[in-house]
Amino acid sequence: MPTLLPILSVEHPCQPQQYPKPRFRAISTRDRLRWTHKKTGACKCFPAITVAAAEGKTPGTHVLKITFKANALAEFFLGGDGDSDLDVIVKDSNGKIVARDVDPGADKGGGSDLCVCRWTPTEEQEYTIIIINHGAIVNIAQAGCN
Repeated sequence: MPTLLPILSVEHPCQPQQYPKPRFRAISTRDRLRWTHKKTGACKCFPAITVAAAEGKTPGTHVLKITFKANALAEFFLGGDGDSDLDVIVKDSNGKIVARDVDPGADKGGGSDLCVCRWTPTEEQEYTIIIINHGAIVNIAQAGCN
């Protein structure tokens, strides 16, 4: 069995089993690594996401479209490389914000690039996940959802 290595290098709810009572755990299946959640089941991990740097006062963004099932907890997690502040906003198909993880800026004592959004969809639909980079440097992030 291959050795399990964490995708993220900081303590986060989506880490493999090295932390007490993790919400997410890694399961190795030959050469593939998949994530599972105690309550919501298997997680989908995305390839590394490059979030563009901010230009002046305009933040860099990256947009994902993901369909979530109705009446089941929906979760989206994101861990950046530590270079800049990342925020996540989740909108439904009508453009209404249903979840967000937005931190105060680094100049105000915030500036985390670890984000977790949870919500319960009332109907199955495609959601827009907007990842926002407030830093002047590109951020390479790892994301996943159930």
